[in-house]
Amino acid sequence: MHTILHADPIPPSELNNTLTKEIDAVVNKALQKRPDDRFRSAREFLETLRTNCNMLQQGKSPKTLQDKSVWIILASFLLCAAIIVFIASWWLSANQQKIHPATNIETAPSNSQNAYGSIEIKSKPPGAVVLLDNETPVGLTPITVNLPPGKYQLLLKKEGFHELEASIDVETASEIPLDVRLIEIERSPGKIKANN
Repeated sequence: MHTILHADPIPPSELNNTLTKEIDAVVNKALQKRPDDRFRSAREFLETLRTNCNMLQQGKSPKTLQDKSVWIILASFLLCAAIIVFIASWWLSANQQKIHPATNIETAPSNSQNAYGSIEIKSKPPGAVVLLDNETPVGLTPITVNLPPGKYQLLLKKEGFHELEASIDVETASEIPLDVRLIEIERSPGKIKANN
């Protein structure tokens, strides 16, 4: 994973001497770490590959390519590499520490839970909004929230149900299960007036 994100790939011409520096440039652009440095679309990538393929077939490059299967393999390789870079970028961004802006309380990344405690919140029905200290939304139930030790106010809200408040004291390495049943708001039958 580290190599994908930080090291430059080996130019294809070093692996296959029938490939040109032009192909190295196409591959290099497709595998750039920053999305802004890559091709803007699959169409642009394909057009660049076709242009280079046509140049090679017309003999405008010092090396010629006789076998189109190499292009298919190269395109497949580039597509796989681009997918790997995308997944690695997504994974890293999804696993970075998150800070709640209203309270500046950090939720713990999964690998440092021993200095934090956790609250596992479930509700019936599921899908209630969980607010930390009654103002910072942390997600929908069911959810596990990792927090540094301290006292917290939780508020659960779901349309059509009464709000539920709870005070929780989180200790280091504690795991607090919170399983609640939300009470539906009773709706009284109303009178409907019809105007003619």
